[in-house]
Amino acid sequence: MQHLIRCFNQTSLGILVCLVSTPAFAYTAADLEAITGGTFLNFRDTTTGEARNSITISPLTLGITVQDVTKVAGTMVNWSVNDTSDSTLQVGGQMVEDNNRRTGLDANNVPIQPVLGTSYNPFFVTLSGLIPGSSYGLRIVAEGRRSDPVSDPSGLLHGLRTDVGINSYDFSYGASAGSLTTFSDTAAGTLLWESKASSAIAGYFYYTGSYACGIGDWTADGSGQIKLYVGEGAVNTVLNGSRTMLDGVVVSLIPEPSTLSILGLGGLAVALSRRRR
Repeated sequence: MQHLIRCFNQTSLGILVCLVSTPAFAYTAADLEAITGGTFLNFRDTTTGEARNSITISPLTLGITVQDVTKVAGTMVNWSVNDTSDSTLQVGGQMVEDNNRRTGLDANNVPIQPVLGTSYNPFFVTLSGLIPGSSYGLRIVAEGRRSDPVSDPSGLLHGLRTDVGINSYDFSYGASAGSLTTFSDTAAGTLLWESKASSAIAGYFYYTGSYACGIGDWTADGSGQIKLYVGEGAVNTVLNGSRTMLDGVVVSLIPEPSTLSILGLGGLAVALSRRRR
């Protein structure tokens, strides 16, 4: 499948790395960091967590009402961890995918019916190794799909097949399980990688891509930690049945105003020095 790449970054280095590292399979954390300028940490069900650039993410912890499809048979589940579907667009080829509105077969091959009214169902992770009291920009890396403007100029693909719709990156996030904000279908994300489907669905092709979705600035506590809850989206996932497909989180330190002032003065000094020459 031919990959169509759209990389948004302010540095030419990030664009160069993006162009030369087109993934034949799954792309790497280094690829994503070159594009976004932040540290990427996976959402995945590990036992030891993951560390990059001195920042550590704890093992994914499922909520009390959330079950893992890879560990539970014969019942409806809410999340499948280490999911490898659409692995070409994921860092390391793995993601966390919700199954709240999807059916399947249990261990006895009996159809499992969707469970309604169980929206959000968040898991949580803890980011450690941060600077106490400092602000960090967080972006969730999620998978989304959009219709092809040639075969589907009206954008009807989402209405035909909600599970492969334009807004599959709908998800919720927050600092606690009881207070979540939905990153809805109208919110914008930075497109990282994109590829066009090799076959049509109901006569239409679609594009699948990974998006870095900004969820705002967060402040590390006195221990240098941020606890992040992530759940299903309230718009598409619960109401329309679209899937929530989550890859990880990008963490970027936000410079303090004093630091920015120093950088500004440094740039002014360089400019004056050049003028004197």
